[in-house]
Amino acid sequence: MNNVQKSIALAIQAGNDSESEIEKKLLSDFCDEESLIGDGLTAIGVGEWETVKNFMIKVTQPCDSMLRLCLWHGDPINCSRIFYPSLTDEGMCCAFNKVRNEFIFKNPKDTSELNTTVHYPSVDWTLENDFPENAPVDSIPWRPWGAGRHLGLTVVLDANIEEYFCSSEASYGFKVTNDRVGSVRSTFPFF
Repeated sequence: MNNVQKSIALAIQAGNDSESEIEKKLLSDFCDEESLIGDGLTAIGVGEWETVKNFMIKVTQPCDSMLRLCLWHGDPINCSRIFYPSLTDEGMCCAFNKVRNEFIFKNPKDTSELNTTVHYPSVDWTLENDFPENAPVDSIPWRPWGAGRHLGLTVVLDANIEEYFCSSEASYGFKVTNDRVGSVRSTFPFF
Protein backbone atom coordinates (compact mmCIF):
# COMPACT_ATOMS: atom_id res chain seq x y z
CA MET A 1 0.00 0.00 0.00
CA ASN A 2 3.06 2.25 0.00
CA ASN A 3 2.76 4.56 -2.99
CA VAL A 4 6.20 6.17 -2.68
CA GLN A 5 9.48 5.12 -1.05
CA LYS A 6 10.46 7.64 1.63
CA SER A 7 14.15 7.83 0.66
CA ILE A 8 13.28 8.70 -2.94
CA ALA A 9 10.56 11.17 -1.93
CA LEU A 10 12.97 13.05 0.37
CA ALA A 11 15.56 13.19 -2.43
CA ILE A 12 12.94 14.62 -4.81
CA GLN A 13 11.87 17.22 -2.26
CA ALA A 14 15.50 18.28 -1.76
CA GLY A 15 16.21 18.64 -5.49
CA ASN A 16 16.47 22.05 -7.13
CA ASP A 17 16.64 21.39 -10.90
CA SER A 18 13.79 21.50 -13.43
CA GLU A 19 13.39 17.70 -13.37
CA SER A 20 12.99 17.90 -9.59
CA GLU A 21 10.23 20.50 -9.96
CA ILE A 22 8.26 18.18 -12.24
CA GLU A 23 8.83 15.29 -9.83
CA LYS A 24 7.77 17.45 -6.86
CA LYS A 25 4.47 18.20 -8.60
CA LEU A 26 3.96 14.52 -9.46
CA LEU A 27 4.85 13.51 -5.90
CA SER A 28 2.31 15.94 -4.50
CA ASP A 29 -0.38 14.64 -6.87
CA PHE A 30 0.56 10.98 -6.34
CA CYS A 31 0.28 11.43 -2.57
CA ASP A 32 -3.13 13.13 -2.90
CA GLU A 33 -1.99 16.49 -1.65
CA GLU A 34 -3.84 19.59 -2.85
CA SER A 35 -4.70 19.54 -6.54
CA LEU A 36 -2.07 20.90 -8.91
CA ILE A 37 -4.20 20.87 -12.05
CA GLY A 38 -4.33 24.66 -12.24
CA ASP A 39 -0.59 24.90 -11.64
CA GLY A 40 0.49 24.52 -15.27
CA LEU A 41 1.16 20.79 -15.12
CA THR A 42 0.56 20.13 -18.79
CA ALA A 43 2.64 23.13 -19.77
CA ILE A 44 5.76 21.58 -18.24
CA GLY A 45 5.14 18.03 -19.48
CA VAL A 46 3.95 16.48 -16.23
CA GLY A 47 0.77 15.22 -17.89
CA GLU A 48 2.65 13.24 -20.54
CA TRP A 49 2.22 9.49 -20.08
CA GLU A 50 5.94 8.63 -20.36
CA THR A 51 6.78 11.19 -17.65
CA VAL A 52 4.13 9.82 -15.29
CA LYS A 53 5.04 6.18 -16.00
CA ASN A 54 8.77 6.78 -15.45
CA PHE A 55 8.01 8.65 -12.23
CA MET A 56 5.89 5.76 -10.93
CA ILE A 57 8.61 3.26 -11.76
CA LYS A 58 11.19 5.42 -9.99
CA VAL A 59 9.30 6.05 -6.72
CA THR A 60 7.44 2.82 -5.99
CA GLN A 61 8.84 -0.10 -4.05
CA PRO A 62 10.15 -2.65 -6.57
CA CYS A 63 8.68 -6.14 -6.52
CA ASP A 64 12.03 -7.75 -5.75
CA SER A 65 12.34 -5.80 -2.48
CA MET A 66 8.77 -6.68 -1.44
CA LEU A 67 8.77 -10.38 -2.31
CA ARG A 68 11.25 -12.18 -0.05
CA LEU A 69 10.34 -15.83 -0.67
CA CYS A 70 8.06 -17.60 -3.13
CA LEU A 71 6.94 -21.22 -3.21
CA TRP A 72 4.86 -22.76 -6.00
CA HIS A 73 3.36 -26.18 -5.22
CA GLY A 74 5.60 -26.19 -2.14
CA ASP A 75 8.82 -25.76 -4.16
CA PRO A 76 11.01 -22.61 -3.95
CA ILE A 77 10.90 -20.45 -7.06
CA ASN A 78 12.57 -17.14 -7.90
CA CYS A 79 9.95 -14.45 -7.16
CA SER A 80 11.20 -12.20 -9.96
CA ARG A 81 10.42 -14.96 -12.48
CA ILE A 82 6.74 -15.20 -11.48
CA PHE A 83 5.80 -11.66 -10.34
CA TYR A 84 5.83 -8.73 -12.76
CA PRO A 85 5.39 -5.00 -12.13
CA SER A 86 2.07 -3.79 -13.45
CA LEU A 87 0.51 -0.32 -13.56
CA THR A 88 -3.00 -0.22 -12.09
CA ASP A 89 -5.50 2.34 -10.87
CA GLU A 90 -3.97 1.85 -7.40
CA GLY A 91 -0.42 2.54 -8.61
CA MET A 92 2.37 0.07 -9.28
CA CYS A 93 1.55 -3.52 -8.34
CA CYS A 94 3.29 -6.87 -8.48
CA ALA A 95 1.21 -9.23 -10.60
CA PHE A 96 1.30 -13.02 -10.33
CA ASN A 97 -0.19 -15.23 -13.03
CA LYS A 98 -0.73 -12.30 -15.41
CA VAL A 99 -1.22 -13.35 -19.01
CA ARG A 100 0.19 -11.25 -21.84
CA ASN A 101 -1.61 -8.02 -22.70
CA GLU A 102 -2.88 -9.30 -26.04
CA PHE A 103 -5.06 -11.80 -24.11
CA ILE A 104 -6.45 -9.06 -21.84
CA PHE A 105 -6.86 -5.82 -23.81
CA LYS A 106 -8.59 -4.99 -27.09
CA ASN A 107 -5.71 -2.67 -28.05
CA PRO A 108 -2.62 -4.23 -26.42
CA LYS A 109 -0.28 -1.90 -28.32
CA ASP A 110 -1.71 0.98 -26.25
CA THR A 111 -0.60 -0.63 -22.98
CA SER A 112 2.78 -0.91 -21.33
CA GLU A 113 4.54 -4.11 -20.27
CA LEU A 114 7.11 -2.03 -18.34
CA ASN A 115 10.01 -3.73 -20.14
CA THR A 116 9.57 -6.99 -18.26
CA THR A 117 10.57 -10.39 -19.54
CA VAL A 118 7.84 -13.01 -19.22
CA HIS A 119 9.55 -16.28 -18.36
CA TYR A 120 6.68 -18.67 -19.09
CA PRO A 121 4.33 -18.99 -22.07
CA SER A 122 0.89 -17.37 -21.78
CA VAL A 123 -2.26 -18.92 -23.21
CA ASP A 124 -5.63 -17.41 -24.01
CA TRP A 125 -7.47 -18.78 -20.97
CA THR A 126 -10.99 -17.69 -20.05
CA LEU A 127 -13.32 -18.79 -17.27
CA GLU A 128 -15.94 -19.71 -19.88
CA ASN A 129 -13.70 -21.64 -22.30
CA ASP A 130 -10.97 -22.94 -19.95
CA PHE A 131 -7.48 -23.65 -21.37
CA PRO A 132 -6.77 -24.34 -25.04
CA GLU A 133 -6.48 -28.07 -25.76
CA ASN A 134 -2.71 -28.22 -26.23
CA ALA A 135 -1.73 -25.67 -23.56
CA PRO A 136 1.65 -26.51 -21.94
CA VAL A 137 1.42 -27.50 -18.27
CA ASP A 138 3.68 -24.57 -17.21
CA SER A 139 1.75 -21.95 -19.21
CA ILE A 140 0.36 -18.83 -17.58
CA PRO A 141 -2.13 -18.70 -15.92
CA TRP A 142 -0.79 -21.38 -13.61
CA ARG A 143 -3.18 -23.76 -11.95
CA PRO A 144 -2.87 -24.75 -8.29
CA TRP A 145 -3.12 -28.45 -7.49
CA GLY A 146 -5.77 -27.71 -4.87
CA ALA A 147 -6.45 -25.67 -1.77
CA GLY A 148 -3.80 -25.43 0.90
CA ARG A 149 -0.36 -24.06 1.63
CA HIS A 150 1.58 -26.72 -0.30
CA LEU A 151 -0.69 -26.90 -3.34
CA GLY A 152 -0.61 -23.33 -4.67
CA LEU A 153 1.34 -20.11 -4.10
CA THR A 154 3.07 -19.20 -0.84
CA VAL A 155 4.72 -15.78 -0.53
CA VAL A 156 6.70 -14.09 2.24
CA LEU A 157 6.35 -10.31 1.95
CA ASP A 158 8.34 -7.38 3.37
CA ALA A 159 6.29 -4.20 3.75
CA ASN A 160 9.50 -2.19 4.29
CA ILE A 161 7.62 0.04 6.75
CA GLU A 162 10.55 2.42 7.29
CA GLU A 163 10.23 3.38 3.60
CA TYR A 164 6.54 4.43 3.78
CA PHE A 165 5.97 7.98 2.59
CA CYS A 166 2.36 8.07 1.45
CA SER A 167 0.06 5.08 1.62
CA SER A 168 -3.06 4.23 -0.37
CA GLU A 169 -4.67 3.34 2.98
CA ALA A 170 -4.38 4.48 6.59
CA SER A 171 -2.12 1.56 7.48
CA TYR A 172 0.87 -0.48 6.36
CA GLY A 173 0.57 -3.69 4.41
CA PHE A 174 -0.53 -5.18 1.12
CA LYS A 175 -3.66 -5.49 -0.95
CA VAL A 176 -4.28 -8.81 -2.65
CA THR A 177 -6.71 -8.91 -5.54
CA ASN A 178 -7.91 -11.89 -7.49
CA ASP A 179 -9.08 -10.41 -10.79
CA ARG A 180 -9.68 -13.75 -12.52
CA VAL A 181 -12.69 -14.82 -10.47
CA GLY A 182 -14.49 -11.58 -9.80
CA SER A 183 -13.08 -8.82 -7.69
CA VAL A 184 -12.11 -10.31 -4.35
CA ARG A 185 -9.94 -7.92 -2.33
CA SER A 186 -8.08 -8.59 0.86
CA THR A 187 -6.04 -6.08 2.81
CA PHE A 188 -3.29 -7.33 5.11
CA PRO A 189 -2.35 -4.52 7.51
CA PHE A 190 0.83 -4.70 9.56
CA PHE A 191 1.19 -2.70 12.76
